[in-house]
This record gives sequence, C-alpha cells and structure tokens, in this order.
Amino acid sequence: MRLEFRLVTHEVGLGSRGEALGGSHRDAVCDLFARYGRAVDERDRDALGEVFAREGTFVNEFADGEVASFSSRAAIVEFVAGATSDPARQLRHLIGNVQVEGSRVRANLVLFVTADGATSPATTGVYDGETVAEDGRLRFARLDCRLDAAL
Repeated sequence: MRLEFRLVTHEVGLGSRGEALGGSHRDAVCDLFARYGRAVDERDRDALGEVFAREGTFVNEFADGEVASFSSRAAIVEFVAGATSDPARQLRHLIGNVQVEGSRVRANLVLFVTADGATSPATTGVYDGETVAEDGRLRFARLDCRLDAAL
C-alpha cells in the first residue's frame, strides 16, 4: 500500500494595513506555515527567505536543551539549508493546530524523515511566532521552534 500526500496552498494577499485580502487573517497564517514547511522540505532557499521578514528571528530549541538563534533572513536561510542538506534524508513537515491571536501565532509540528526507503516520524514540536506585513506579504518576524525529541 502506498500513501501519497500532497500539499495544496493558496496565496493570500495583504492590504496596506496587513489585513488579508481574499481570505481571512487565519488563512494567511496557515498559508505562511504551509509555505515555510514546503520551502524547508524542498530545500528551496529563495522560498524560505520569502517567509521571513528581512530582520526576522528564528530560534530552534532542541530536545537536549541546545538553542540556536538567528537574526536575519540570510542567517536563517543558511542555518536551515545546512541542517537539511543531507540528500539521503527527505524531510516532510506536517504543521497543524494553528492558533492565531492578532500577530501572535502557534502551531504544532510532526516531522517525518525518509531515509533508506523508509519513512517514519522523527520528532514533534511546537512553533510560536510573531507575524508582520512586509512588502505586501505576511511574514514571520519571529519563529521559535521547540522540538520534543532529538533528530
């Protein structure tokens, strides 16, 4: 039996005050999380850079207590690109249970890894973040990722 998953997203534009056009603010946040997960999974550096504000911050708290923090779009992209560069491992993010309170956002994560022909859940975690409208798009001003188990 073969299962196939496909992510379908839609782009939600923003007005001059950051309000969603053609959908709700929650839709825009869900789309932002989807674009983030897809960019990481596909190792698409350009798309990953587009989900963060120019001076955005990404904090990754690993299960062993180690914390990695990056404070610019370029630094975030470099960190994620390095962490996902192993061509023998394919990551797939499943992001859900999205909560939105104004610019504050929260979501749960299940990360699957495929290696040596086998797919298995690698870890779970929580994203906490802040969003901002920049250049007509919703972006992460800050995204904190807390992983429940080591990768």
